Amino acid sequence: MTMLTARNDRGRKRTLMERFGVREYWVLDPRGRSIEVSRLNRGGYGEPVVVFRGGCASSVVTGFEIELAELFADGLAI
Repeated sequence: MTMLTARNDRGRKRTLMERFGVREYWVLDPRGRSIEVSRLNRGGYGEPVVVFRGGCASSVVTGFEIELAELFADGLAI
Protein backbone atom coordinates (compact mmCIF):
# COMPACT_ATOMS: atom_id res chain seq x y z
CA MET A 1 0.00 0.00 0.00
CA THR A 2 1.63 3.23 -1.08
CA MET A 3 1.54 6.22 1.24
CA LEU A 4 -0.82 8.07 -1.10
CA THR A 5 -3.20 5.09 -1.32
CA ALA A 6 -3.09 4.55 2.45
CA ARG A 7 -3.79 8.22 3.13
CA ASN A 8 -6.67 8.17 0.65
CA ASP A 9 -8.16 4.97 2.14
CA ARG A 10 -7.92 6.26 5.70
CA GLY A 11 -8.96 9.81 4.83
CA ARG A 12 -11.14 10.72 1.86
CA LYS A 13 -12.64 7.27 1.25
CA ARG A 14 -13.34 6.69 4.95
CA THR A 15 -15.07 10.08 5.20
CA LEU A 16 -17.23 9.30 2.16
CA MET A 17 -18.17 5.86 3.50
CA GLU A 18 -19.15 7.41 6.82
CA ARG A 19 -21.17 10.19 5.14
CA PHE A 20 -23.14 7.71 3.05
CA GLY A 21 -23.89 5.41 5.98
CA VAL A 22 -21.66 2.44 5.18
CA ARG A 23 -21.98 0.49 8.41
CA GLU A 24 -18.57 -1.15 8.28
CA TYR A 25 -15.41 -0.12 6.43
CA TRP A 26 -12.29 -2.30 6.27
CA VAL A 27 -8.78 -1.25 5.24
CA LEU A 28 -6.34 -4.11 4.64
CA ASP A 29 -2.69 -3.26 5.18
CA PRO A 30 -0.42 -5.92 3.62
CA ARG A 31 2.79 -4.28 4.89
CA GLY A 32 1.48 -4.00 8.43
CA ARG A 33 -0.27 -7.37 8.10
CA SER A 34 -3.35 -5.89 9.68
CA ILE A 35 -6.97 -4.99 9.07
CA GLU A 36 -8.48 -1.73 10.29
CA VAL A 37 -12.23 -1.93 10.85
CA SER A 38 -14.39 1.17 11.25
CA ARG A 39 -17.94 0.55 12.47
CA LEU A 40 -20.65 3.16 12.17
CA ASN A 41 -22.42 4.29 15.33
CA ARG A 42 -24.51 7.36 16.15
CA GLY A 43 -21.48 9.63 16.26
CA GLY A 44 -19.85 8.31 13.08
CA TYR A 45 -16.97 5.86 12.81
CA GLY A 46 -14.78 6.86 15.74
CA GLU A 47 -11.40 5.13 16.09
CA PRO A 48 -10.92 2.02 13.95
CA VAL A 49 -10.28 -1.35 15.54
CA VAL A 50 -6.94 -2.71 14.31
CA VAL A 51 -6.59 -6.49 14.12
CA PHE A 52 -3.07 -7.98 13.83
CA ARG A 53 -3.68 -11.69 14.47
CA GLY A 54 -6.41 -14.27 14.68
CA GLY A 55 -9.67 -13.74 12.89
CA CYS A 56 -11.51 -10.61 11.87
CA ALA A 57 -15.29 -11.01 11.66
CA SER A 58 -17.81 -8.66 10.14
CA SER A 59 -20.58 -7.31 12.33
CA VAL A 60 -22.62 -6.59 9.20
CA VAL A 61 -22.20 -9.66 6.96
CA THR A 62 -23.23 -12.75 8.92
CA GLY A 63 -20.63 -15.52 8.75
CA PHE A 64 -17.94 -13.42 7.05
CA GLU A 65 -14.59 -13.82 8.80
CA ILE A 66 -10.99 -13.62 7.61
CA GLU A 67 -8.04 -15.36 9.26
CA LEU A 68 -5.12 -12.97 9.09
CA ALA A 69 -2.51 -15.78 8.97
CA GLU A 70 -4.13 -17.10 5.79
CA LEU A 71 -4.70 -13.67 4.26
CA PHE A 72 -1.12 -12.56 4.77
CA ALA A 73 0.60 -15.93 4.27
CA ASP A 74 4.06 -15.73 2.72
CA GLY A 75 3.98 -16.16 -1.04
CA LEU A 76 0.46 -14.82 -1.52
CA ALA A 77 0.09 -11.73 -3.66
CA ILE A 78 -2.58 -9.33 -2.46
